[in-house]
Amino acid sequence: MSPTRISVLAVIAATLAGSPATATTTAPPSAAATVAGDGTLVRGIAVTSAAHVDTGVYTVTFSSPDVPSACAFTASVGVAVGENVAASLVNVGGSDSAGTISVRTYNAATRAPADLPFNVYVAC
Repeated sequence: MSPTRISVLAVIAATLAGSPATATTTAPPSAAATVAGDGTLVRGIAVTSAAHVDTGVYTVTFSSPDVPSACAFTASVGVAVGENVAASLVNVGGSDSAGTISVRTYNAATRAPADLPFNVYVAC
């Protein structure tokens, strides 16, 4: 190879190395959890725990601390084993704790916080 060709290849390699598209993350390729209305973790992928914090307020902690900052997440009220669910609302957001998201569930008719089962999915 000529010196010019080596220089061009070095510049391209350096540019690609600094590119955000090549940045690595330790976040899982996907994660999911099913949580009962009492905060019990029913099942999950790349999830370490779930907790019931207050009426209608839960936290879900994933195995990677990068989940809230590096991934997109969504939740839906859903039936865990043996639980029936009426029309409901849910929202999900990041948390102050590494690897943890906060989920809130509400009665759709009254808009009041309610302890409801839910499913959460994380895409990284």
